[in-house]
Amino acid sequence: MTKQIDYIANELATLLDLTKLQKEERLAHLIGLALSEAKAEKTRRTERRQPDEASDL
Repeated sequence: MTKQIDYIANELATLLDLTKLQKEERLAHLIGLALSEAKAEKTRRTERRQPDEASDL
């Protein structure tokens, strides 16, 4: 997986003409976005599976 991440980072740097530091920052940002989206999707799935507890009151 690390080799894939390095490859993607290198491709981004080439395509966007970024410095190494900018490349690392951009990759960290993209990973953060992906993790945030994964967490949000997990929350959405959990909410769909569980009935609304407020309606039980």
